[in-house]
Amino acid sequence: MNSSGVHNRERKLQLQELVDEPRERLDVEYKAWLDLSKKEVRAKIAKHLCALANSGGGFLVFGIDNEMNPAEPRPCVTGPYDQDTLSAIVKSYLTPTFQVAVHQVTSAKTKTTHPVVWVPSHGATPVCSARGGPQIGGKPVGIVAATHYTREAGPASVAISKPEQWAPVIRRCVIHERRTLLVGLETLLRSPGTLEAEQDEALLRWHNAAYRRFREVVESTETGDLRSRAHYQLSYQIVVAGSARLEMAGFLNEARQMGREVVQHVDSGWTMFWVFDRDEFRPRSVSDEALGEEEFLECSLEGNPEQMSPDFWRMSPAGLATIIKPFSEDRWEMADEFAAGTWLWPAVLVREIAEVTAHARAFSQRFEAPEAVILRCDWHGLKGRRLKDHTNFSNWDRYGSAQDNTGTLQRTVTVASLRDDWCGVTADIVSRVVRMFDADASISAAEVRSTIKRLEGWGHLA
Repeated sequence: MNSSGVHNRERKLQLQELVDEPRERLDVEYKAWLDLSKKEVRAKIAKHLCALANSGGGFLVFGIDNEMNPAEPRPCVTGPYDQDTLSAIVKSYLTPTFQVAVHQVTSAKTKTTHPVVWVPSHGATPVCSARGGPQIGGKPVGIVAATHYTREAGPASVAISKPEQWAPVIRRCVIHERRTLLVGLETLLRSPGTLEAEQDEALLRWHNAAYRRFREVVESTETGDLRSRAHYQLSYQIVVAGSARLEMAGFLNEARQMGREVVQHVDSGWTMFWVFDRDEFRPRSVSDEALGEEEFLECSLEGNPEQMSPDFWRMSPAGLATIIKPFSEDRWEMADEFAAGTWLWPAVLVREIAEVTAHARAFSQRFEAPEAVILRCDWHGLKGRRLKDHTNFSNWDRYGSAQDNTGTLQRTVTVASLRDDWCGVTADIVSRVVRMFDADASISAAEVRSTIKRLEGWGHLA
């Protein structure tokens, strides 16, 4: 299976959980099969899309009823449930408009294909209804004009009518505005060079503790030998004033929402730090004696039966995150010249570094005054590999092979640079890695942007 097929399959696995293991969640609205050609139905769908956007984003899944059972009767075709139809509903009823994405996901249990609509979070302005639904009995059906909707326990999509319903919406709006106001001011007043050494040490302790736990987990699996020799670890710390940290209660939901925000910027097909709800993949609240008694989330996909990328990750409310992954290139079944352990595709490196920086950007927005982000990256199993592009788009194989088996880099960047020069930050890190293969190798910010853009079906940069 080629690289594109692997990532398309893995994205399906992330979405498939929604149809194979449906459960009531604020960020997911389940609907039975509906006739989207009817005006009253489109108005009701618009209300749910508005509510999901104003709740930080989520999913709308068709073909499952209120009891979380497959809906009957099943339609012969899924034509009405396409990108154009859902986008038209947004444009017709909501302002400001936003772009949804429609995925067709086949249930492993029922073999029914369910349309799954991904809804992004609102931006600096909450989403409002631009007009009401069709009039029946003198009242609008489905959605009322000039109304903001949100999600509440039930789950249900309801009009915002109480101050407490506005609080999280306003917070997200402030986060977006702060990126251009508060962060810019912090950048002028404080430079990365003023960061205290103890913050570097905290990241290193976090990084090393996660790596020790990863070795314990991976060496107990059948593929432990290969995985222990060839993998990479990407970690970061959000630097904030004082000892600010988020509440552990509700942090899992914040992690879930961060994953959705990353998809808006880099849709890799297999989103890092993704929060699954299935028991065997669900992140756990743990502590590590090497780090003290504070709780954090830990997720291990090692040994999973569905051939997903066996990621291991941790995320702390204190603004720390780390993920350890195998080389994607070692998991693809390709020609002999692309045998596992012999090559590295810089395009994948670009995409995955960009995804981590996007996650760091999303995480930093949860804090009142983020100052900078410290990134630490380790690669294991490089020796003898060559830079190659199996699509023959770039001539990377003109460079030499890696002489060292491991490589490490650490960078401190401002939060503003993650926002304004995201491709530049990614290019700096990727260039450091490819120079491990040849001192003449490098990549520019423009090449980063074009590389991610050309990975059709894998994502884009905002």
